[in-house]
Amino acid sequence: MRVAHHSGSRFVARILGLDAHLDEFEFVEDPLSDVLTVADNTAGPDGSMVGLTERLQEKSLRHGADSPAARANRERDDYIRAAAARVTQRLADLERTDPYLI
Repeated sequence: MRVAHHSGSRFVARILGLDAHLDEFEFVEDPLSDVLTVADNTAGPDGSMVGLTERLQEKSLRHGADSPAARANRERDDYIRAAAARVTQRLADLERTDPYLI
């Protein structure tokens, strides 16, 4: 279930007119889905670790300004940054940090 909605895929699905296909999968916003989203957005296309901001910029450039992914970026990036903020707070509660969540 979580994978269907990871990284704000619902925002791209809406632009493509496919959001009804996600309806069968419950949207869950919890620690596990946050970590999945953050992990996806701190790894580059080659698997290397990258900062969150760098990754969001890379995705925009790679997909192109007119792509459905790029058109969804405003909402999707806000969602991804919110998930990263929640993960950052959970790490802080454990007195830990992650340098890639910037």
